Formats: sequence, C-alpha cells, structure tokens
Amino acid sequence: MGTSGNSPPLFRTIIFIIAQPFKTIVMITFKGKEYETRTFSVICDGYEHDFTIADETLFEAISEQDEYLTDGTEAHTVDGEIYFYVEKGQLELSAEEICKDCLDVEMEFVEEL
Repeated sequence: MGTSGNSPPLFRTIIFIIAQPFKTIVMITFKGKEYETRTFSVICDGYEHDFTIADETLFEAISEQDEYLTDGTEAHTVDGEIYFYVEKGQLELSAEEICKDCLDVEMEFVEEL
C-alpha cells in the first residue's frame, strides 16, 4: 500500500516501540526518595558477574550522610547494593552503551536482568 513513511502514525509508533532496547528499571528507596537502578550480567576479567548501577544522584544523597561509611546504616547498606554510579541521564542509554562507554572497568555486556 505504501512505504513506512506513508504509514498511519499508529503503525510508525508501534514500530518505534518495538525497536527500542529492553530496560528493566528497579526503584531503590533511600531516605524516603526513590532512585532508578538497573542490573546487568557482564563478563569482566573472564568471569560472569551481575552488577547493579544507579546514577550519581543516589551517590550524592548517600555521601551526604554522616553515617555513610558506618556498617549497618541505611546509607552503607544501600551503597553496598550498587556496584557502579553513572552520570545523570546515562541510565537511559542502552545496556550495551553503558557497559562500553560509561563504566570505569572494561566489561562485555551479556544481558539485562
């Protein structure tokens, strides 16, 4: 009937949604505020690991707490769940892009959990 440029707007929208990479966002609560996290399975140093990442706004909130380094505190517990912090906005990138361009450790992306 026509090319995709002539398709009805709904059809183009559906194609766009399907083409987007899958992201699993898990919210973590710290001091009553929710923060987004994502977890990836990666290969690092020849071994497969699962790493949870959050953006720097969570790290900033955690590091403002006096008890940040004290075992058993909320700040220490939450920080212990996060392996990497990325710059604000980078959680919106694909998992592959985050693993390749945003982390300070070289790793190969396997899957998003």
